[in-house]
Amino acid sequence: MAHDDHFLARLSRVRSGPEVDFALTLYRDPALVRFMLGQLRLPDGAERVALALDEEPSGPLVVVTRAGDFVTCLGQGMRHDLPVVSRQRVAGLVDKAADLRARFERSRQVMAEQGGIQALLDRLLHGGADVSREEFAAVAIWVPAISRHLYQACSDLVSFLASTQRTLERRTRRGALPSDQQLLRVYWQAIWALGHLTLLISCDDREALERAAREAPDAHAGLTYAAFSQGISGVALRAVWATAKSGKLALPFHERQFAAAATPVQLFYGMLCLLAIGLRHRPLRGRVKRALARPPAPADLPRAADLDALIEAGAATVEQVLQHGEQQVLVAQRAGAIRWCKMSAHLAPGSPHRYQQPDDVPPEIALASYCRHQSLFLARFDEVPYLAACLPWLARARAEDLYLPAEQIRAAPAAWTPEISVRILAASRGYFGTPMPAQAAARPGRNQPCPCGSGKKYKHCCGADPGHQGSA
Repeated sequence: MAHDDHFLARLSRVRSGPEVDFALTLYRDPALVRFMLGQLRLPDGAERVALALDEEPSGPLVVVTRAGDFVTCLGQGMRHDLPVVSRQRVAGLVDKAADLRARFERSRQVMAEQGGIQALLDRLLHGGADVSREEFAAVAIWVPAISRHLYQACSDLVSFLASTQRTLERRTRRGALPSDQQLLRVYWQAIWALGHLTLLISCDDREALERAAREAPDAHAGLTYAAFSQGISGVALRAVWATAKSGKLALPFHERQFAAAATPVQLFYGMLCLLAIGLRHRPLRGRVKRALARPPAPADLPRAADLDALIEAGAATVEQVLQHGEQQVLVAQRAGAIRWCKMSAHLAPGSPHRYQQPDDVPPEIALASYCRHQSLFLARFDEVPYLAACLPWLARARAEDLYLPAEQIRAAPAAWTPEISVRILAASRGYFGTPMPAQAAARPGRNQPCPCGSGKKYKHCCGADPGHQGSA
């Protein structure tokens, strides 16, 4: 209380009315001040810090302790030896805190409607391509608290997809049977779930991503590659966004990966991820260009027969995106607009979600619609330039921008048929390379309790049929 009394008594040193109001705004919101201090990198040993109330670094200033207690006010020109946080930086942190509070409030509203955070996570696991922007954003705000669980869930999904793919390839070799439909649908949902969760993990703050990179250097790249290599355009774009967010943390791995690419999936993954990193992080662009300028030269690996032609086509695509980025975005935007017009054609005339012409579709709806695209880009290589065309927009987009709003999802839900899953399986037997190892969860012994919580032995539960793996 002594600090508070001294601070209020010295507020008279601040002459301007707006500056007094701003100082009192900070004083009345201790949670805001603690948040701001948590975002700053203060010098070691600095027990107090000065927050500028004016554009001039000479003052007036508000002095607070590292713990957020208010100490005093310093008038303009008063001498001190404290680290100063500029008015611009203070204002930016205030705006960031306001945005976070608004996002938390929206998250609470969505959770109240959906039944809590667990219901939202279940939605990401089972919603397929129909997860909405509101649902994703409502979970994303809580990532710092659940990121370790998300890594484990992704690892479980990678293991689940691998085993389920083997099972389905045996069962559907001569065509899918009605009894396979449930497993085919779960397989499709799990692919999209891996995309959602990989994107979600990358919404964590940079410090947490750096910590995860130190603990398991290539785990994040393993997850993004696993998502990308499923071959669905919308899932691949989520993996590329996640890589671009990591920036400098991911660059060394992807330089090595692209240089050693021996299959089309490795080539496209490396090319698109490097390109996205360069577009999002301008200081890294020169290094990315140099990496992409060197054709892959895989050592001691069999080289795909058509790789040279794909490398040449990929180089042309990279040049187009780097030289004519915004024009390329318009190409992807139009592709998404055409897709939305087709998906919404069943709506009644006059519906606010139905558009007669692609040019009428708002850009944010068109691009989010393309990010929902279920085309198999590795079965049709002519889809890859459209993925690359998205990258200048993807590099500046927020994670939730990759999702359509809930009202659009309700108006035109994505269609799933068993044939979609069968086509994914067929593509995986073609050009896909061997996935990079993801850090899968340890498999229990056959006679141990099943980790899904059913109470049964593992061999009688998840270990018996991949279609019932509870961990996924």
